[in-house]
Amino acid sequence: MVASRRDGHRGDMDALVARARSYLDDHLDRRVTLNDLAAEIGASPFHLQRVFTRTFGVSPRAYVEARRLERLRSARGRTVLEAAYEAGFGSSRAVYEASAKRGTTPAERRRDGAGTEVRYTLGKTVLGRAIVATTARGVCAIAIGDDDAALLGEVQRDLPRASFVRDDRGLSGLMAAVRAAMTDGGAPPELDLFGTPFQERVWAALRAIPKGETRTYSALARALGTSPRAIARACASNRVAVLVPCHRVVAETGDLAGYRWGLERKRALIAKERASR
Repeated sequence: MVASRRDGHRGDMDALVARARSYLDDHLDRRVTLNDLAAEIGASPFHLQRVFTRTFGVSPRAYVEARRLERLRSARGRTVLEAAYEAGFGSSRAVYEASAKRGTTPAERRRDGAGTEVRYTLGKTVLGRAIVATTARGVCAIAIGDDDAALLGEVQRDLPRASFVRDDRGLSGLMAAVRAAMTDGGAPPELDLFGTPFQERVWAALRAIPKGETRTYSALARALGTSPRAIARACASNRVAVLVPCHRVVAETGDLAGYRWGLERKRALIAKERASR
């Protein structure tokens, strides 16, 4: 009986968030306040804010900004200003203010990182060689492997027109923080993630998994109202190893399943985090 009530409560919350998301998606071209949204779907503003943020990892306002930026990035053949109005922004200034929170301007993102300086460092870790790359807003990529040139190439493929500057001395503290995260799951530095709203929801859910614990793709899918395959795709799209802990997601059977940087590294990360709890 208790489980049934809990399932019903969760279903009510999922339905509430689904209505809110649908309304926001249909009204990206206008300003919708939290009070407006709450009145539209029949909920209190406080409850809606709490449930929406718990489900998506971002507030309704941040969700709208992310959806508008996603629409803007998909624009082709138009000026930034034209695309901005079509995406639902009231002015070009609003676009750049929203984009600044995410590390680059819309024009820079549409040019695959043109005008963006990415500083990076390479070094040895307990998991092999690693590259740590950062924008002015935070860490944008961490890759682990065996070859420095291949690691740099992996990050450059994501931002082919960005300006890459190696800065081993300036980023030594950041590399030390990443090494610590690999051994004991320490607190991560600030991040600058480049993803769709859905990907960022999944990545936020990954960061919410406690150190030393794992979740199945199915469990995350149920929590986020999607499919295990969609969760797996979002994990595979993650460019920030360790700090966005996709290694904490396993198959329903408990098997490790896939990992972009190798199953042995995934196994080692899980073991180290469990041992340090």
